[in-house]
Amino acid sequence: MQETVVLTIFDREYKLACPSNQVGELKNAARALDARMRELKLQDKMLTLDRLAVLAALLFAQESLNKDGRYEALSTTLNSELHRMNAQLDTALRG
Repeated sequence: MQETVVLTIFDREYKLACPSNQVGELKNAARALDARMRELKLQDKMLTLDRLAVLAALLFAQESLNKDGRYEALSTTLNSELHRMNAQLDTALRG
């Protein structure tokens, strides 16, 4: 079921349709984007709204990609460790 959500980002309102079960996540994302844009504006008062939005989006994308990379590395390490432990258990049980 879709729900119309009104979000305020950098003092502008945006109406979006969103699945009802994702409204909270969307509102949290809007608050995070608003905060990041305000943080960037404090650093450079000459930034336009378009530039603020693009910079904030780029920063979020970079953070997301970094987290994905760390997750993959952790997953690979965990899988290797599980295989090693399984091999040790097999050896102990056969012994």
